[in-house]
Amino acid sequence: SEELIEDKRIRNSEEELKEQSIQTEVEKNEEIKSDIENNENIENKEEFLEENENVQKDIETLEKNDDKVEEVERQEKIEQLDKKCLITELISPPNFLEGKILYDALYEIDKSMYEEIEIYENNLKDFKEYIELWIHEVKLPISSAKLMIHNHEQNERKLKDQVNRIENYVEQVLYYARKDNSEKDYLIKSCDLGMIIRNVIKRNQDSLLYQKINIEIEQINYTVLSDTKWLEFIINQIVSNSIKYHCQNNCKIIFKVIKTNNIALEIIDNGIGIKKSDLSKVFNKSFTGENGRLVSSSTGMGLYIVKRLCDKLGHKIIVESQYNKYTKVTLYFNDDQYYNVVR
Repeated sequence: SEELIEDKRIRNSEEELKEQSIQTEVEKNEEIKSDIENNENIENKEEFLEENENVQKDIETLEKNDDKVEEVERQEKIEQLDKKCLITELISPPNFLEGKILYDALYEIDKSMYEEIEIYENNLKDFKEYIELWIHEVKLPISSAKLMIHNHEQNERKLKDQVNRIENYVEQVLYYARKDNSEKDYLIKSCDLGMIIRNVIKRNQDSLLYQKINIEIEQINYTVLSDTKWLEFIINQIVSNSIKYHCQNNCKIIFKVIKTNNIALEIIDNGIGIKKSDLSKVFNKSFTGENGRLVSSSTGMGLYIVKRLCDKLGHKIIVESQYNKYTKVTLYFNDDQYYNVVR
């Protein structure tokens, strides 16, 4: 910072003036001492030399005290630093090789630490913004459910739909909080893809029935390598988006497995689709695009978390869509050979 640089410049100037003053005093005393030693007729020669030695000792003591004062001042300034990684701003670059090497190494260490702190602060800021958005979104189904209970509405499916939305929001924030340390929480093993899909449909059955969305299932009884819990969350987020962005009539969601070299799961809906200009950004954090203006409950975090988890699990995910016609999300699963290489 400019204040630290100016402070260092002033301190350097003071040190130079102090060194010049001490050097001048020492040279003056040396001259007097030399004159006395060359003049045998001075009676108080020994007395003067003794006095001169005392002066030299006083100068040495003064220098030591000055060093202590400087050290105390330096420690005080370090304590006042709000970012200790800027410590090199308080140190004058040395003029000898070993000191320069140490100074440069310390500078690189401090720079690296400052960058890490900046990343941490940005992540904390992003998390705070997401939580604020999440709280706003989760309040909507809670308020809706409370209003239904207060009005003694008999539409049980509508109430369950609101509860299901709350559950999905809670699960989403949990996985968002774990996304950076997800490798500690999953285990790659053989998973029954058909069972996972059926579990997801069962979880969303009330919302599917309330929104009158039909489910079409083709051959899905395959075994894939993944983590059962994480894969169920991924598929559930995709289905939640299909429900959220459904069309007005004859809504449906299709589950289909394509088997070539590896297994691929296609989840297709005939909802409102995604505009071509938004397709490349659907995995960006907090991106809602054109659909976010149509559906107020959009957070733009679902597919972002899904993409992060797919990368961790070694799955590839692709989104294809045509606006007002369909959206197709394809999950590609790897085989044993891939995970053997990764391990």
